[in-house]
Amino acid sequence: MTSAAKFFRSVLFPVAERHKDVAAGLLLFVFTLVAVWDLVSGGIVVGKDTVTQYYPWYSYLGERLRSGDIPAWNPYQFSGAPFAADPLSGWTYLPAMILFTILPVSPAAGSLVFVHLLLAGLFTYALARVLHINVAGALLAAVAYEFNGFMYWRNLCCTPHASVMTWLPLAILGAELAIRSSRWLDRGLWWGVGGLALSQILA
Repeated sequence: MTSAAKFFRSVLFPVAERHKDVAAGLLLFVFTLVAVWDLVSGGIVVGKDTVTQYYPWYSYLGERLRSGDIPAWNPYQFSGAPFAADPLSGWTYLPAMILFTILPVSPAAGSLVFVHLLLAGLFTYALARVLHINVAGALLAAVAYEFNGFMYWRNLCCTPHASVMTWLPLAILGAELAIRSSRWLDRGLWWGVGGLALSQILA
């Protein structure tokens, strides 16, 4: 185990509190499932932008990826338009690429709503724990961030806003642990984590 992994484990998962952290993560999963259930059961609540723009684009993205094709061009909208070159198309945004490739449109859309909320909560919890907030405080921070009105509503109507909010805590977490690291290898690892989060924000 690298020293970075040991450091992260010692900070985020002290032996005495490891089970509490796992329980908090499971509790966040349950909270998210309950919160999303009414939005996705028997259909999905959508906003005007998601139903007319984002989900059709993500559906086309998934269709092309299943065919092993890079979707450079979309012939179905605007009399044809660049696709991969459009930062709103979902190209390089991992949750959209994965979910809409392996699932039909409606389950993929519901799963994207769920994944955004869950990741936002888990990343916020991890950041709070690294900042030495106790389990209860970190759980409260995660719930407050995950279910605030802006995040919860924008997740339904305006996917790019939710995407930024989802990955922002992970970007800060990567920066925080990179600053704390004393070895270049460890620092590079956390730069990579922050870079991944930033790449998803930009995507």
